[in-house]
Amino acid sequence: MTELTAGSLKPFLRDCGYFGARLKTGMQFVGMKEVALVGFAHEPTDARSACIAALDVETDLSGAVASCRPLGAPVVMACHANRLHVFKQREASPERVEDPLALRQLKGFFAQNADVLNPQALYKFKTRGRLLESPKPQQLKFVDIGLMRLVDEEMGKELTGFVERVVGTLAAAFTGRRTEKQGRWMLLWAFRLLAGKILKDKGVPAFAELNLVNFRTVYRLVGNHYRKQDAKLPVDGERARSALSEAADQVNEYAHLGRITTEALADVYESAFVTEQTRRALGTHSTPGYLADYVVWQLADWIEQIPLKELRVFEPACGHSAFLVSVMRFIREAHPDLQPAARSRLYRERFCGIETDALALEIAKLSLTLADIPNPDGWNHVVPGDMFDDDCAALKQGAKQCTVLLANPPFEEGKALRVMKETIPHLPIGAVFGFVLPQAIIYSPKRSAKVFRQWLVHHAQISEICAFPEGIFKFSKHESAILLGRRVDTRFAGSTLVKFCKVREKDPKQFKESYSTSTRYVVPQKRF
Repeated sequence: MTELTAGSLKPFLRDCGYFGARLKTGMQFVGMKEVALVGFAHEPTDARSACIAALDVETDLSGAVASCRPLGAPVVMACHANRLHVFKQREASPERVEDPLALRQLKGFFAQNADVLNPQALYKFKTRGRLLESPKPQQLKFVDIGLMRLVDEEMGKELTGFVERVVGTLAAAFTGRRTEKQGRWMLLWAFRLLAGKILKDKGVPAFAELNLVNFRTVYRLVGNHYRKQDAKLPVDGERARSALSEAADQVNEYAHLGRITTEALADVYESAFVTEQTRRALGTHSTPGYLADYVVWQLADWIEQIPLKELRVFEPACGHSAFLVSVMRFIREAHPDLQPAARSRLYRERFCGIETDALALEIAKLSLTLADIPNPDGWNHVVPGDMFDDDCAALKQGAKQCTVLLANPPFEEGKALRVMKETIPHLPIGAVFGFVLPQAIIYSPKRSAKVFRQWLVHHAQISEICAFPEGIFKFSKHESAILLGRRVDTRFAGSTLVKFCKVREKDPKQFKESYSTSTRYVVPQKRF
């Protein structure tokens, strides 16, 4: 080898663990040109699993590296002037981490850094690195621990703006002031068109040959992907047909969405698809991906103690299924030897959710499908329904059958406390739970809250309470908190210690970037 190109790095990346489906050529993403070579930790190959990007650069080295940021790869290797330039992708601008390397230096560089450049190490530090109190210097050298949150936010913002433009195009189907039913029509069509585009760009077999301009076919295929029978969405009149045709053209011509993450899709859901009426009626406040991950990762040691054959995850009021997706990723990391077919079967047979909003349920199933590509749909236990119907029968039954209960229930009108009271007492001994809840439940002197806190002290082991100011949720003004614990025999409850953390009003960004809290105490559980 006399000339250094991105392609010539393949042998070195293979030695680091990037081979087979983990190493892709000619990758595309929103707002950027094609990247010659990308190493992933695993499938699905999206911005979350991207680890290393390699590209050929003729001019503007820093600009070319920065343009790769939407890909989500923390390490970028640029081949320029027959030298290898290694960068760490950062929020402001890329940071060079090595002096330019000549061909003869490559073998030594990759051998010396193999333990941090391998896909498992980069992925773990890229995602769970924010929880490490003292990361290795070599890890910090190659990975900006705040990158993934930034990529998700930028991706979500970009896609939200696009969806809003599509909805604006669909608005031409109506004259005068639009009714709520017409608004729902626009949102459902916009989602179906977007879902068809994502599934096609992700390479889902049934969508490989889909012509996105044919909006009726897109609607039918997306519907078939989620359920056997699908209610038709009417297309009445020339104005509606014309608006749909133009919207389908917009979606068809939009940038490649093959690397989009479920977290970005969640941002689109809350920002573009949830109406003010829905937010008021259902108390919708989407769970941010970083918060869902924090809850799951803090419970990870307990979840790992549950045998896989007994693992069953339940997310009531699942929305876009942020917690189910996070546990899916955790299972992939915690059980790397689990065969893909067995893992996919476990997800579909023992991941359960209930959601009253039909559009949210569609987005939930799309999120779950994207998190387990290339496997087909089949989320038969993520179902529509009102969890408060029939004396909360669905909540009680779901709790009795699960070993991991995770929820961000509606905050309005005491619904969050009711969900907790109708689920946690029904959990089997040893089951793990994590709740996002109004802070008032922790502090309230009201009898209903106080009695339930007393019950928890005697029947659960609480590992952490973390209190947040307003602003953790984009569209909610509530002060919130998370409560993490597990059901235990009464003999082992009450005498344990609880980690109590607080994030003050000036520090939410600090928590989002590095999971740092303003204060942290360890207190006896009986004080709760």
